[in-house]
Amino acid sequence: MNLFSGEKLVSIDWFTCTGSNIKYNYDGYPSFDGVNYIEKLLELLKVNHNYNWYELKRGGRYKRCIDVDEGIKLFLCGPLNKYGLETWKLEITGKGCDRFDDKSWLELFLYVNSTDINVTRMDMPCDEVNILTYTQKELLDILEVYKNVKLRKGSNYIKIVHSKSLKDPNEFKGYTFYIGSPSSNLFLRIYDKYSEQKDKSLAFLDQYFEWLRYELVFKDDKAQDLFVDIIEKLLNKESLGSLWGSYMKEVFTICTLESCKDSNKSRWIIDPKYSDFISGFEKQPFKRKKNKTSELQKRKDWIEKQVSKALLKLYISKGKKFFDIWIKNIMFDRLNDLEDSDINEINTIRKFFLQEEFEKDELINITNELLLDDDEYDYLNNLPYGWPSRKE
Repeated sequence: MNLFSGEKLVSIDWFTCTGSNIKYNYDGYPSFDGVNYIEKLLELLKVNHNYNWYELKRGGRYKRCIDVDEGIKLFLCGPLNKYGLETWKLEITGKGCDRFDDKSWLELFLYVNSTDINVTRMDMPCDEVNILTYTQKELLDILEVYKNVKLRKGSNYIKIVHSKSLKDPNEFKGYTFYIGSPSSNLFLRIYDKYSEQKDKSLAFLDQYFEWLRYELVFKDDKAQDLFVDIIEKLLNKESLGSLWGSYMKEVFTICTLESCKDSNKSRWIIDPKYSDFISGFEKQPFKRKKNKTSELQKRKDWIEKQVSKALLKLYISKGKKFFDIWIKNIMFDRLNDLEDSDINEINTIRKFFLQEEFEKDELINITNELLLDDDEYDYLNNLPYGWPSRKE
């Protein structure tokens, strides 16, 4: 997540689909003989066949599960469909969606669309930070009375919840507004995303002081409609912002107070402020903006919290000379373990901090820098307790 003040970002934050054509071995576990939906989906998710299976607690709809990745689960051995076949469910939640950009979403969606797999849920949020079109107080004033609000046809459901911290029930964490029933196939949820996330100590939150999320939730036939619309947008390399705006207008529209005096709602005039809010996405690409330093920050935090004390004790007890030579030696030992994925990760971080890429040829220089000289090598090997080292 990396937004500038006043910018709006539309993304996909939940995707669920279900199917039934999967073969099972005699022991009850899935068979991957031949091509089937599951095998192709896992291929699109870039997962090999070394899965960790586990049994789910009894009483649920599904009996087994694969943790594909963080935020991506594949549930198996579900209820029988009308043809007597066991069903499965692929569920990609917020964390899992972080893996996808427009290209990878399109690959997955085109395959799903070519089969009889059913899309059962999709969430499409729009995030605003710092410079908000509507503050929570303004939304509260509008939705408590909703005289100038036009809702989806057949719906008059508005619920306002005072959100509280799970850690401290006395801590107020903003409002959550539900527009449309959560049991319906399309509803809107507006909530204070900053308050929800601030306890997680995420690095990018330092640049925000307000973060409001307008999240449209689509289920069943509405999810399928959105799914088809998104494919069209992605194929044409168009922004999803206008698509979000059109569905937003269907669920919830703020009109001018003056026009709302007319008993005929069809003549109500959309408030210009609201009209600007649900439009203006033409230049917004649909691509989740990842914080390039987030993974580095996680590792840095882990070293500072979990490893630094042990390193400090080693430094104090063995001395600076030992510590410096030992660090060089263990880094040298790890050089041959660097893979292409490691080089790519190094480049991501290096381009962010140094605005230049890391070339593999530089490994020669680094090897020479880390190679112990004779005195250092003899020092480690002549320690009274011995020390595993290598000189090449």
